[in-house]
Formats: sequence, structure tokens, C-alpha cells
Amino acid sequence: MEKIVVGDIQGYDVLYIPEKEYVFCKNTVLPLQLMLNVLKGTTDRVEVPEKNLVIKIEGTNVDMGCLSTTKENLHNIRKTISKLKDYGSNESD
Repeated sequence: MEKIVVGDIQGYDVLYIPEKEYVFCKNTVLPLQLMLNVLKGTTDRVEVPEKNLVIKIEGTNVDMGCLSTTKENLHNIRKTISKLKDYGSNESD
């Protein structure tokens, strides 16, 4: 399964797994759509019960369990993933 480094959070690589549409950092795998929902959402808290994780958003800061980052960093990760997807869709067979 292909894993592509698309950024980092607190020195840990953020990996994108295209086949599953997941992002992975440290010991946590989350659906890409969940990360996008955090960026788009107006809520200050997102619970992920299956991962026993609460994502808290305070202003521009995002806390994901033991990791903290900024919304700007998550936007940059999203942009990197979008570029990869656009590149993949433009490849000819």
C-alpha cells in the first residue's frame, strides 16, 4: 500500500494513503474526509469514538489527542493531497 508524506505535525510525518483515503500521523489513522470536515466545520470539538479521540479547535489551533497543530498547517496538508490527486487524475495510461 502506497504511503506518501504530505506534511508534518510536531516533527511527525503525516502520511496520505490514497488507496484508502486516509491520513496517518504518529499512531492514528483518520479518514481524509474527517480532516476536511474539521477544516470546514464551525464546531470547536469533533469526537472520533472509534479512535477514542477528541479533536479540539480553538481559534487557529487544533489539538488531536497528544498532537497539536494549526489550521494553516492542515490547509497546507490538504493542498498537498489535492495536488497529488490532480496529478494522478492527469496521468495517461
